Amino acid sequence: MFRPYTKRSEYAIRAIIQLFSNRGKAKVKVNDLIKTTEIPEHFTRKVLRRLVQRKFLKASTGPTGGYELRRDPSTITLADIVEAMDGKASRRFGQCILGRPECTDGKACLLHKAWMKAKEGICYELQSTTLKDVMKKEANQKR
Repeated sequence: MFRPYTKRSEYAIRAIIQLFSNRGKAKVKVNDLIKTTEIPEHFTRKVLRRLVQRKFLKASTGPTGGYELRRDPSTITLADIVEAMDGKASRRFGQCILGRPECTDGKACLLHKAWMKAKEGICYELQSTTLKDVMKKEANQKR
């Protein structure tokens, strides 16, 4: 099955959502994040390190240390997170859906046109959906 992003991006999205839901409270400890997101520990630490490097999160040490969001959730899109973890979408989506080494408009596979349309839709949704939008949808589903 095709996935628009890697497991690493999925984990990053889950971690950021958890940090957003904890916003305004105490900083989140790594072990608490591991428990609440159910992300394996070795991935959690790698994902958090990358998110700090990319300036999505702030990290602090000591007894009151932990992780917190660094940016406003309404300015963080899913595409921003995926790009920070996986690189540009064009690399991920640039491949032929059937795995052909050469697939262009001029030399298209049978699914080329459908894939191009689907790819545009996926990229649009990732670029237009903010972290705040995701949290609103989650809150509405819990009602």
